[in-house]
Amino acid sequence: KAAANLPHLRPTLHQTIASVALAPASQVPRQHVAAALRDLFQNARVVFDTKAQKALMIALARFNDELRVSTMLRSLVAQGKAVSQQTLAELVQGFLACRNLDAALGYLEQALAVEPSAQSATALRDAVSAVARAA
Repeated sequence: KAAANLPHLRPTLHQTIASVALAPASQVPRQHVAAALRDLFQNARVVFDTKAQKALMIALARFNDELRVSTMLRSLVAQGKAVSQQTLAELVQGFLACRNLDAALGYLEQALAVEPSAQSATALRDAVSAVARAA
């Protein structure tokens, strides 16, 4: 509600999402973080800008939420917004952190199909290396 009523907060929502996702497990139980991310997906994603949507996708990947990640990815594509190799590589890393090799391979395949950029080369190389180590 705050983001909807206070539009000047929207440009920093991606930082808020990242902070929620990276909350130390010693302070916030993992299941509470996952519930908070699902709540953001369910109730707030319509007011998120592209950066916040991508941050939420990456956070959900770190919690192995394939369904919500794929829903958000399809939504971004339907809106005509490009998903970068960098973002896809971060999704790969997120799913690998949960030991979900199948999802990681699927997003790696998508990342390899995207036009490469100088910015994403390192992230893609790291993702490929991580998948190879996990396999």
